[in-house]
Amino acid sequence: MSSEFLVKQTLIKIIENAKFDCERENYKWFKLNFLNDDRKSFAGDYDMRTHIIRVFVPKTSAKTNANLICTTLHEVSHHIDWCNRHTSDHSDAFYEIFQKLLYSALDLNVVSVSDIKNMPRLTTDHNKILRFIKIYSPNPNKDINENYLIVNVYNCYSEKEKLKENGYFWNGTLKAWYKKIKKEDQIKEQNYLNSLNLTDIQFADGNKIILKN
Repeated sequence: MSSEFLVKQTLIKIIENAKFDCERENYKWFKLNFLNDDRKSFAGDYDMRTHIIRVFVPKTSAKTNANLICTTLHEVSHHIDWCNRHTSDHSDAFYEIFQKLLYSALDLNVVSVSDIKNMPRLTTDHNKILRFIKIYSPNPNKDINENYLIVNVYNCYSEKEKLKENGYFWNGTLKAWYKKIKKEDQIKEQNYLNSLNLTDIQFADGNKIILKN
């Protein structure tokens, strides 16, 4: 199970929750690749021939998780736009899709309004995103995985085999081993990790897209 797989599952939930007028199965037919690379001129792209979305996740950068989530939603919008029109640009049709996805992500608590307001001004559509946020009216839904947590364990190379045996998977983007657990099992999991003398640990909401630590 890869980090791309988990994020794509969340993106599919966002697409479904957006309730587009024309629901199409091929909205979900895209491939997601995270690359540890800092591109100065752009943060992601979408290939209309292969339907591959690339998101560049820099190792050290001013970019926040909210920046990267907005980038991912931007590229997914290009895919949906292509499904509808067999082309994609930055027209009003594209931004209608992007706005729906952004609002859906907010409703599902994948990202918060404050996170977006506070993210660095690094994208060309930053002002448009802020305008969308200004007129956003919450439509609360249950969290995608409200009863689950994602455990990320960093700096644990010496114990990686034990973590693998205990159901952890490698997240190449975060450079961490991760596992999905029920919230009520947090103390049990914390005690297990303590027994391995692992202290660089993060417990995150199960519905969060985490691209950058």
